[in-house]
Amino acid sequence: MYTDDPLSPNSLSAIPQLEERDLLLVLQSFLHHQKGKYHAQHRPWLSNGEFARLSWQQYGCSPEESAAAYSAFCAMFGVQLPPHEFHAPFEEIVAEAYELWKLQGRNITFHTSGSTGIPKACTHNEDFLRQEMADFLPLLTRLTPRKRALITVPLHHLFGFSFGLLLPKTLGLPFCVEAPLPTAIAHQMRPHDLVVGIPMLWTKLVELRHLPCTDCLLLSSTAPLPDAIFDKLYGSGFQCLEIFGSSETGAMGFRRQGHTPFSLFPRFTTIMNMGTRLMQCKLPGGMLYSMSFQDEHIWHDDRHFTPQGRKDHAVQVGGVNVYPAHVEKVLAAHPCVQACTVRLMRPDEGQRLKAFVVPVDGYSPQEIRKQLHVFAREHLAEEECPATFTLGSKLPRNSMGKLTDW
Repeated sequence: MYTDDPLSPNSLSAIPQLEERDLLLVLQSFLHHQKGKYHAQHRPWLSNGEFARLSWQQYGCSPEESAAAYSAFCAMFGVQLPPHEFHAPFEEIVAEAYELWKLQGRNITFHTSGSTGIPKACTHNEDFLRQEMADFLPLLTRLTPRKRALITVPLHHLFGFSFGLLLPKTLGLPFCVEAPLPTAIAHQMRPHDLVVGIPMLWTKLVELRHLPCTDCLLLSSTAPLPDAIFDKLYGSGFQCLEIFGSSETGAMGFRRQGHTPFSLFPRFTTIMNMGTRLMQCKLPGGMLYSMSFQDEHIWHDDRHFTPQGRKDHAVQVGGVNVYPAHVEKVLAAHPCVQACTVRLMRPDEGQRLKAFVVPVDGYSPQEIRKQLHVFAREHLAEEECPATFTLGSKLPRNSMGKLTDW
């Protein structure tokens, strides 16, 4: 039998609505993430008051960076604003966006990578995300109350928005946003912290010789948390909750420990139709909404499941959906590549993509690897770039002709 009983649906009355200051946090998240991509030095997170008074120029944005962040912010909240003033303070921009957002239905759009490199838009109403929090709160009632939230994920992604912004807001917790650097996070953890991160961070955390203080609650999502890491975290005194979901569905299920299936959140139900399992989501107000499974699952009963990987063959690199088939297509366009295959590294190899390349004659191995690393950085997102390139005269295949690992 499973240890988690199905929870009862909960009212939205305990979940606050978004305020103008929350949109300021999201805008800073866009800029913070953008700066982190191009600069080795991670920029410190500013208080909302300090950030609100700055302009794009004072924050250190180039015109190109500010235009990109401005466009992404407007797309997320579904507002169309006139071109911004480079010297206008952020509080003026966000105030105008917030008023338009309220008038236009309070919808929020998150983007996930597509196999063609074009982001896929996933739009949810604010009440859908508030219901997600109402479903989640009962999981905390049996735990020690938290005193602070330590957030290591971007607030403009769905996981970070729900559990790094809405959850601390609902619990009334002070919070700080930090880069997911294991040693730095370990030093900053305090008893009774709520720490929101991805499996890569927890994996690196357990590799530290001296783990930080215990009695922290770790929330993990965006990729599977290996059972072995789950066990080590529990053995070191941490409490863990793994959240399963997608940008399309929001948070679908949870589990408290490894080696166990996930439990559906109360708003989801499944039904069988002609041998196919379908999912329905009960929206605020009682309406049922049919949703598609983004992953293959093993179902143990109507409310407990074990994920088996995405149907669209995405893999997770640093908490981001990456499509090896798209990376293969891009690499195959390089003139020195005759054929290639790309896959996720094994746990003992690392947590990035790797590529096996059959080169065209006439190139030295050293020259090929150098060209491919440069080519990948120019044509792929950071998470899509293979960390290693293995060269061979033919692609690795088994006796049945199917591609194999190397």
